[in-house]
Amino acid sequence: MSNLAGPQFPLTFAGAKLERLYNCTHPMEFGAGYSFLSYNGVVTLCVASDAKLVPDPKVLVECIMQEYESYERAAGVSKPMPTGTATAPPTPTTESATRV
Repeated sequence: MSNLAGPQFPLTFAGAKLERLYNCTHPMEFGAGYSFLSYNGVVTLCVASDAKLVPDPKVLVECIMQEYESYERAAGVSKPMPTGTATAPPTPTTESATRV
C-alpha cells in the first residue's frame, strides 16, 4: 500500500490542464497492490491485482467502494464520486502481464 501526496493545485502538461493523476502500483507477489494519490483536492485509489489470485477485480473495487461509503456515512459527510470511478481496467493480455 502506498499513500503519495501530490500537488494541491492544477498542473499543465504541454499547455493542457491535467484533470487527474494516477499512481498505479504493481501487485508483485502480494496478490494485490493499492496506491492513493492526491492531486488538486481529489484522492485517487489505484488497485492492481494478480489475475490468478483475484480473478474478478471489479468485485474487489466494489467492496472497497462500499467500505469507503460506509466511512462517509459514519462521518456524516458525502461527496459525489467523479465520473469514471470504480471501474476495473481491461484484463491484461499475456504479453502485457509478463514480468520484466
